[in-house]
Amino acid sequence: MILIALNHFFVSKYHLKTAIVFLLFLFESVALGQSVQDFGTTTGSLTTGNSSSFLPNPTSFGTTYARIGSGGGSINKVTTSNPLGTSDTYIRAVASSNASVCKISPIIASTSGTTFYSRFKILFGDVSAGSTATSGDWYAFLGDGAMFGDNNGFSGAQTFAGLRFRFGAGGDITFNNRNGSAWSQTGINSTFTTLNSGIYYDFEIIGNNKSSGIESYTYNEISQSVAVNTFDLYINGVQVGNDVAKAQLPNNNPIKSNMFYGESSTSNVANIFLDDVTFQNSIPSVIQRLSDPSTFDLATANFSFTNWPATSRIGSYPSNMVFHWGIVSDFDPVLSNTATQDFVWGYNYAAQSRINGLDANGFSFLNTNPGHVSATSGNCGEAVLGLNTIGRGNIQVSWLAARQSDNGNRYNVRGQYRIGNSGSYTDLPGVLSAIEFNSSISGPVNFGPITLPISCENQSEVQIRWVYYWTNSGSGARDEIRIDDIFITSIALLPIITSTTPGAICNAGSVTLGATASSGTINWYANLTGGSSLGTGTSFLTPSISLNTTYYVDATSGANTSSPRTAVTTTVYAPPQIIAISPP
Repeated sequence: MILIALNHFFVSKYHLKTAIVFLLFLFESVALGQSVQDFGTTTGSLTTGNSSSFLPNPTSFGTTYARIGSGGGSINKVTTSNPLGTSDTYIRAVASSNASVCKISPIIASTSGTTFYSRFKILFGDVSAGSTATSGDWYAFLGDGAMFGDNNGFSGAQTFAGLRFRFGAGGDITFNNRNGSAWSQTGINSTFTTLNSGIYYDFEIIGNNKSSGIESYTYNEISQSVAVNTFDLYINGVQVGNDVAKAQLPNNNPIKSNMFYGESSTSNVANIFLDDVTFQNSIPSVIQRLSDPSTFDLATANFSFTNWPATSRIGSYPSNMVFHWGIVSDFDPVLSNTATQDFVWGYNYAAQSRINGLDANGFSFLNTNPGHVSATSGNCGEAVLGLNTIGRGNIQVSWLAARQSDNGNRYNVRGQYRIGNSGSYTDLPGVLSAIEFNSSISGPVNFGPITLPISCENQSEVQIRWVYYWTNSGSGARDEIRIDDIFITSIALLPIITSTTPGAICNAGSVTLGATASSGTINWYANLTGGSSLGTGTSFLTPSISLNTTYYVDATSGANTSSPRTAVTTTVYAPPQIIAISPP
């Protein structure tokens, strides 16, 4: 489960840019006091009464509480059929049928602060994470006081941030925040005032309860700030509330607890699915949601991508790839727009901007109006592939592109590359029609093989991306474009001896020689040609010698060996002699 404010990173190797952000945040987590509630690894159900031990205690700081109201409901620790895409145990909680609340307090009395960062992953729905539940309220609260560990509802005076999720017809979830002493939608982006059942949401709340002084932070490389007595709200990496007014917790009172409770659900139909709840008693200076893919080592095999299931879990990506997206201030993204965060939505959506899994037909990009923020915004998308090309040359890229849906407003997908994981991308070699698909044609079109520049060879990291953007032609709904059958091939580079270190000795003895190679294993020989290897590695200790002697090295990588062998000399110097002694 995710234990830090960085996005889940589904890679086996962190790259430098991400590692720096990770270490900064990890340091802050330890120094400032972060508690994490991942609900452990066990299963079980609470169907009556209350308990301070049913939920495991969070890491580092705090306790827990759970309670079932008189109107039924339950709190369930579950490990199977996880709609959140998290690992191990998650919570499925069922609301009470009356005003006697079913309550979950994952973190109580953590290390307190007047500023804070909190995050949780949640899905609203029926018992099967579907959209048939049409009655009931679920709430989320952050603050401090007895309400977090008792059997009652909320107290405004103990609440800094309060969120209400009301189940309605068609699976719609009406979203309100506690603004002072009333429920309101003031300060919440109108696109997000109605949420959907069966959809994963990743909430982040960044709060400031000081009496003076704004708090600054960076979110996805964009400078942000939160004013006193307000909070910023993000859902799935999108800022949906900026300086949202708090509830009634007095100024300078600490925030150190959170809770969720459900009530008033006819026949107990309103469920929430909850996991990875975090609380930190200060605001991280850097919150980063843009990750790099792990690199595929071309020395092991050729790369291929041919399938991305529509049922792939939220936050997962094809091997050695990652999907990014970003928000643009106009309806349609252009090539210069920048992706700012990982794509963390499902892969089977039928509405809003999305990247969908098409099973054996790969994946598709589609921007819609409105986008995920407002009717004046759109969303760009990209797929990024990571490659390790050490020892590899003649690297060739091919893929298939096609128009998945013809809606009239034309888009492109262009292939680009860069060395490393920072800086601008460069178009793949070739004329534009050889690297870019335009949705004015239906396709499919096969691209490549396109040979990468020599500068991409023998690199620890090369990234290739397919970026989706507007062509500035057509009108109406946007065209959907799919990408499939990505193949990367390469051949082994002939290894090269890149440096040698000769040796010297006085009179006689053994000498240590050295050599380095571009790749492969270094072999040491007594002769320029033929003969058996005397040893391998970057250093070689000669036998005892008394005369100048030349040894030879080559490097072997797979079936390839450098040629000719490179000479490495040893020089034997005569000891100094006393020629004469002058009398005093």
